[in-house]
Amino acid sequence: SRRRDGAGAHPLATLCRERWLRHDLVADPSVLGLGDLVAVDPADERPNLRDPAPAPAMGTGPDGERVLVVCSVGVDPCVVSAAAELVLRESPDRILVALPGRDVLPAVERALARLAVPTSIRGVACGWDVV
Repeated sequence: SRRRDGAGAHPLATLCRERWLRHDLVADPSVLGLGDLVAVDPADERPNLRDPAPAPAMGTGPDGERVLVVCSVGVDPCVVSAAAELVLRESPDRILVALPGRDVLPAVERALARLAVPTSIRGVACGWDVV
């Protein structure tokens, strides 16, 4: 069933949105220009369902390079440190941070540019925007 226009989001629909975003991208990695994408364990254990926690995945780029995809939603101060920790564990050739388009902010881009691995940010459409 469909909720009425103007109704607020149900509290359960706002939990773990970064994992929802990762799920959508794993289902269709071509959105990011990747051939495949598989969810991997996060850098840190998630403390609860309410606070943001980056959701990582590993994929293969068009030239066969290993691509670490880090999904996040909103302003997540942990996205840069999580990506840095995941670089040590996953040894990617490059990092792609996937965020809802509205969450791509210059401050996040500047912070991610400091990582040792080439990093880019991509604003993507989110499944909850079309529900």
